[in-house]
Amino acid sequence: MTAEEDRVDGMSIDAPYRGDDVGYTAAKIDTCRGRILVHLGAEERCFLLNVHDENLWIAGGGTADLSSVLAVAVAWRDGISLESLESRFPFMRVSDLARVLASPDPISAQWNYLREAPVFHGDWYLVNAAFENPVLRSFFPDLSHGALFLSRSWGDRRDAVKITPRSDGGYSVSRPSRFESLDEAIIAAATLVVQIPE
Repeated sequence: MTAEEDRVDGMSIDAPYRGDDVGYTAAKIDTCRGRILVHLGAEERCFLLNVHDENLWIAGGGTADLSSVLAVAVAWRDGISLESLESRFPFMRVSDLARVLASPDPISAQWNYLREAPVFHGDWYLVNAAFENPVLRSFFPDLSHGALFLSRSWGDRRDAVKITPRSDGGYSVSRPSRFESLDEAIIAAATLVVQIPE
């Protein structure tokens, strides 16, 4: 493989990342399903792979075998499923979010993940309280920095409702607002200001 970009059966291979003393330290392989970044290990022969689409880290892993790197790229290009990726290439791990989004019902899968994954244990009270509400349960939940976001789908927080615990023990609920006209913005503001306690 050379540093120049090359095309191999529907994949574009390039080595754009150059280390100071060691030459090229990474390569990217573009496929119709996303990009695979391959980095060289610093201390020993190891190829570190990360599979991405435009917005999501899908899977990653490491191997000392260059032919396995190419086999992952070809399998990914050819449509291998997430489950098959892990079983065929045991050094690869699929991200939890990629697994959720690939499920037949991503909203339910994400609720289950947030309610069961030990990493979110400290936020289960918030997630479970929101889950008990059937209206909220119909939205895609996401946790970030202790706040629960509810949106129509993953990755679109433009109109997401955000529930945030406050330091005084209370909660705030907010939603980004965009209005087409000043009149709409004034009506929305009037609706909110009447709720301000005296």
